[in-house]
Amino acid sequence: MSEQLTLFSAYLFFGVAVLLAILEMVQPANKPDSASVNRRWGANLGLYLVNASMSRFLLPLSAAAVSEMPISRELGLLHQWPVAFPLAVVTGFLALDLLAYFQHRLFHAWRPLWRLHMIHHTDVETDFTTTVRHHPVEVVLGTLILYGFVVVSGIPALSILLYVLAETVVALLSHANLRFPERWERVLSLLLVTPAVHAVHHSASRPETDSNFGTVFTLWDRIFSTYRKLPDGQVGPLKCGLEYFRAPEDSRFLRLLWLPLRPIPAVAEERGSAAIPSDDKSPCRD
Repeated sequence: MSEQLTLFSAYLFFGVAVLLAILEMVQPANKPDSASVNRRWGANLGLYLVNASMSRFLLPLSAAAVSEMPISRELGLLHQWPVAFPLAVVTGFLALDLLAYFQHRLFHAWRPLWRLHMIHHTDVETDFTTTVRHHPVEVVLGTLILYGFVVVSGIPALSILLYVLAETVVALLSHANLRFPERWERVLSLLLVTPAVHAVHHSASRPETDSNFGTVFTLWDRIFSTYRKLPDGQVGPLKCGLEYFRAPEDSRFLRLLWLPLRPIPAVAEERGSAAIPSDDKSPCRD
C-alpha cells in the first residue's frame, strides 16, 4: 500500500504540473516574458532533476519507510501513548505541516540557511516551476530534518503519504501564475495557501518575504502572527524576487548551484533593504 501511494504521488506531481502549465498558457495572472521563461524553466527543471537524482541515490529511503523502522517505533512519541489510529493520522498530518512552517522560518532566519534558500527567491517571476527551484543542499537538509522528526514523533506512515499528496498539489498551485476569482480566493485562503497568499512571500520587500511561510495551511501563519494580507484592491506584490541577483545570467543553472558561495552585498547578508531598481519590471501579480 505504501509503495502504491508513493508511486501515485509521482503521477500526481506530473499530472498537476501539466495541468497548471496549460492553465498558465491559457489564462495567466501575469503575462510572462518568453525569453525569461525559457531561461527560468531550464534552470528550475535542471534543479528538479538534480534534486530528484540526489534523493533517489543519496537518500533512497522515503519518510514513510523511516516511520516503519524499529527505531521509530521505539522512540516515537505517538507509539508511547494509546492514541487511536485515526487521531494519530490527523495529528501526524498537522504536525508535518507545522514542521514545514517552522523549517521554512528557520531557513529565512539563519544566515547560512538563507544563503541556500534564497535560490528559491531569486526567481523574478513565479510559476509552477518555481516550486522545484531549490538548492540540492537545502533539499538534503530538509529531508534529514524530516527523517529525524518522523523518528522522534512516531507519526504513522499514512500521515506522511497523505501529507505528501496534499503538499504536492498545494505547493504547485500556490506558485502557479494563476489568479482565483475573488470569492474563491477569500474562502480558500482562510484554510489553504493560495497563489495570491504565497505571492506575498515571493515579494522583493523583506516584510512581505518574511511572512506567509505556510506550505499547506494558512493556520500557522495566523496563529504565530506571520500572516500578511495585501491592501484591498491589490492582488499581489509589485515586485517578485530579491533586491539582488536579478540579472538574467543569475538565473542560469550553474550560477544557481554556486550562488550560496558567491560574495554578495552586505545589505543582502543582513536582508535589511528591499531597494529595487526603479526600472525593474517583474510583478508577482498584475
